[in-house]
Formats: sequence, C-alpha cells, structure tokens
Amino acid sequence: MKIHSGLVLPLTVTAVLAVGTPAMASSDPLAASPAGRTPSARSAGVAEDAAFSLDERVGSRRVLGGAAREFTAELGGGAEPGAVGKVGTALKLNGTTAYAATAGPVIDTTKSFSVSAWVKLDAKDRNQTFLSQAGNRASGFQLYYSKAYDRWVFNQHTADTDGPDLVRAVSKDAAQPDEWTHLTGSYDADKHALSLFVNGRLQQSVQAAPAWRATGGLQIGRVRSHGAWKENAAGAIDEVRTVQSPVTQADATALSTGRFPEQLQELASFPLDESAGATHVGGGMGAGPVATLAGGGGQLGVPGKVGTALKLNGTTAYAATAGPVIDTT
Repeated sequence: MKIHSGLVLPLTVTAVLAVGTPAMASSDPLAASPAGRTPSARSAGVAEDAAFSLDERVGSRRVLGGAAREFTAELGGGAEPGAVGKVGTALKLNGTTAYAATAGPVIDTTKSFSVSAWVKLDAKDRNQTFLSQAGNRASGFQLYYSKAYDRWVFNQHTADTDGPDLVRAVSKDAAQPDEWTHLTGSYDADKHALSLFVNGRLQQSVQAAPAWRATGGLQIGRVRSHGAWKENAAGAIDEVRTVQSPVTQADATALSTGRFPEQLQELASFPLDESAGATHVGGGMGAGPVATLAGGGGQLGVPGKVGTALKLNGTTAYAATAGPVIDTT
C-alpha cells in the first residue's frame, strides 16, 4: 500500500506473516481489544507479526507494535512451578531432568538480542545452564554457571556442530549458591560484542564470533550440546525476559530492578508465576517492535477511524522501527 503524504493513518497498521513462517516478535492473535475499540478481523491462515494501533497520546515520540502471539514453554522432567521466587513464584529445577522449553525459537540469534533472569543455584558441583536456545547439535547462546571458572558465563557457540569453539563473557566474582542473582546476557550484532551483566553491572564484553541461527526452542534449565540435552540446572529461575535488542549498562540496571526500558524490543517474558502442578508456563506478550517518530511534523493523538491516529505532514514526518518486522524471504 502506498501511503500518500499528508494522510491521517487509520487506527491499525498490521504486519503479517503466513503461517509456518518464523515470526520475529512474540504475539497473541486472540488478545482482547481495549475498551472502546473494535477488534480487527484476522484471516485464519495468517499469523500476525506486529500491529501498530497508533493510540499513543499527544506528544508521544514512539509507537508500539502489539505482540500478537503468546509463547508457551512446556514443562518436563520434574520442573516444579510454584516455588518461592524473587518476584512472586519461580520455577524449581532438579538438576537432572527438569526443564521448560518452547516449541520453536523465540529469539533470532543472527540479530542483536538479550536475555535476562533471576537465578538461584542450589550448589556449585558442576556446570548448570539456566537459559539457552537450541540448534541441532549446539546452542545459539548459553547463560550458565561454569564450575571450571566458578563464575557466571554468557556463552556463544560459534557453530551448530559438535564441539564448536566457545566465546565467553565471564563474571568478575564467583557465583554464590542459595542467593538470588540477576543475570543479563547481550549480543550486539552491529558491534560484534558479547556482554554479561550481573545484578545490573557490566562484567565483561568480548568480541563475538559470526552469528548463526538457532532454530530450536528457548530452553529454561538446560543446553543443547553434541546433539544431546546437558547441564541441567539445580536451583530456581524467575522473571525470564527476552528482547531482540542489545542492552546498555542503564538497560541492564533497569532490568535488575524490575523496570523494563521502553526502547527495547521485547519478544517474550516468562514471569514463572504459575501454580504448583501446572504443565506449562506462559510467555507474557512482549511490546513487539517499536517505531520512533522522526523527521519532524508527525503528530500522534489526532482523531482516527478507531481511537486515535498518526498525522503526517507530507514532507518530513515518518515513523520507523530500528530493525525488520517482516521476514521478506
């Protein structure tokens, strides 16, 4: 569709991908419409990737793309929801078989991304992985405790092969058992950097290897290595967040204090507040892609077809996301 200059955009701008195409953002196609809004019609054969309602207030400089699909992680191997958490409840992991996993990828590991969580170790007797995303033989990333280093580590497996080289960002201090610790691992595709933050503070930033796409599910409590599931965590994990963006020191600090920086493109968050006996944990809807107003002359909050709309001046005004929303391949 060609957007003519000076046009007041309708309420909803939607980007869609055909079913079966990997989506770049988390979404929920059946999300209830806010009061006073008419739900948009969606074709049964189409999965929504992002929807920009353009209902921000007058003076706003950013518009959010609603996330249209909600991720779900299935529990397995004795993972126990309902444990005492850092915030609300947490997921208890037994160190041998317990895990939670999504059916498919949450993160595009070829692009900038970050993951964070509150974690607690029961003991430091071996390597223990709290977050990863699987490939076929290896994992696209790994956030874990290393017994050899006695440190927290954010790993990049350099290839989806058995025994690939590892790139590590390592914590400055030893990990402490039986203590809640906030971990954030971040990959910056533009700077080719891999960084680890502990309790909101940068520990190390190292040169990353060329990224590859890990097409398996997001794993909570284990890692894919040599084509097998390994290094199950013994302890608890809470407040898992995934974003398709790198994070700064300020962002990591905010995440560790329970605040979510609005400029980050959230994919899915797993509060892990399900009751004991639950068989899966829900990934809350992320904010989806974020578009920033630029060029001057753009105005949000004007009357729209439904709710409010974005007014464009026909010369310089536009709104754009920082990265792709649609996979055009």
